Amino acid sequence: TGINAEYMGKALARVEKECRKSKEMLSMLDKAQITVECLSDDVDLVHTVDRAALNVHANVLADKLIELCQQTKQEVESLADESQRTISRVEILGGGLRMPMLQERLKEFWGLPLCVTMDSNLSTCQGAAISNILQPPDDDTKRILDNILSKVDEAARKKDTIHRVAVLPDEPAVEDPSDEELAQLIQVEHALQALDDACIELATNRNSLEEYIYSMRGHLAQASMQKALGEESTVALRALLEGAETWLYEDDSREASAYSTKLSEIKATVTSEYPAVEQELARLHEEQLKRDAAMAEESKKAQAEIKKEPRTDAERLKYAEERKDQGNQLFKQEHYPESMTRYVQALAYLGELYSSEEEMKKKKDEISFSCYLNIAAAGTKTGFYQKAVENCNKAIELRPTSAKAYFRKGQALAGKGDFEDAKVAFNEALKHEPGDKAVSKELTLLQKKIDQHKEKEKKMYGKMFG
Repeated sequence: TGINAEYMGKALARVEKECRKSKEMLSMLDKAQITVECLSDDVDLVHTVDRAALNVHANVLADKLIELCQQTKQEVESLADESQRTISRVEILGGGLRMPMLQERLKEFWGLPLCVTMDSNLSTCQGAAISNILQPPDDDTKRILDNILSKVDEAARKKDTIHRVAVLPDEPAVEDPSDEELAQLIQVEHALQALDDACIELATNRNSLEEYIYSMRGHLAQASMQKALGEESTVALRALLEGAETWLYEDDSREASAYSTKLSEIKATVTSEYPAVEQELARLHEEQLKRDAAMAEESKKAQAEIKKEPRTDAERLKYAEERKDQGNQLFKQEHYPESMTRYVQALAYLGELYSSEEEMKKKKDEISFSCYLNIAAAGTKTGFYQKAVENCNKAIELRPTSAKAYFRKGQALAGKGDFEDAKVAFNEALKHEPGDKAVSKELTLLQKKIDQHKEKEKKMYGKMFG
């Protein structure tokens, strides 16, 4: 049921808040989930967005940003002093510019690497210093600055040293600095280098904390992690991460050590109070390693077999069965798209088998039926419901009395939202397998969905005409 949140102030604010969080997560992750529970009348908003979709929407803003850069570049190129027309460094700051797409557009435009060593305060100071060089202060400003410098105790300025910049004449006769002057210059250089190092440390620690928060939030969005933690712990951990995110953005004046300390505290809390997180992450990592190894092995086999082309119907039948078995293994490992590829390859081999021998035709239909049903199961798992329905229909053509084929078709139709057609398919399955518990269970769940759908429609029409 569609909901127009344009005139629902609170609901719209919650949606905008979740969209902002997802945008920040997409600066580090490929996908993020927007979740707003009970948006309106027990309707939950759950939507997955990927970085590519965000880039499409951000292109308009990126174009405007490039227009501003173009104006800046033209202004620099029009300066009277030729020595000031070269742009040697591009510094970016602000959360919005963390988007990889924006950074790529800026790199492409300027043809320079992007620097992220300054915060808002430092960039303002450096801009003021450059402005002072390009347009020296008048006598009153100089007098005020000299008065301020004379009253500041040197010991109190160890951290925030004010450096005075003098503009040399066009053709000065520069003398070699004395040993004392050289020592002072080296000391200033070391101080500036220390300041740069401090800025880099601050940015690194802040980004580490931010990355951990968004990465952990991404893990929490997984059903397996929620199951491992339990509902109460999931809610509590999500609240902990939201509190850390608020702390991260509410004050930009913190020292670098504050961010590293905060990160250590959160990790310690997660380890001590939510041990299921590390256990589940370790389990997922181990599973992924096994899947990668299996995929690598399957890839080797596939590459080796590509060089072999079946020449007889017997070989085609053999290759088709091998592809079907490979698909079954991949399906068990939850590699659903890859398993579908193997089943399709098996059907392709069978499509070139034209033997009239009864035994071979029977074996061909048997493998084809199995592949159609397995493609339907994998399609339902991955959301390709229409493809699943089409393959169920092909399986039914081979075996019109197959309860399993009607059962899979009912599941796919229910996934599409075609509840009435799904009900027909499930009843057809019961007709061929009376008393099947799995089918009866699906029919019960389906009836609940139908009743809920009708109740929502009733409420909606009641609001429209009430």
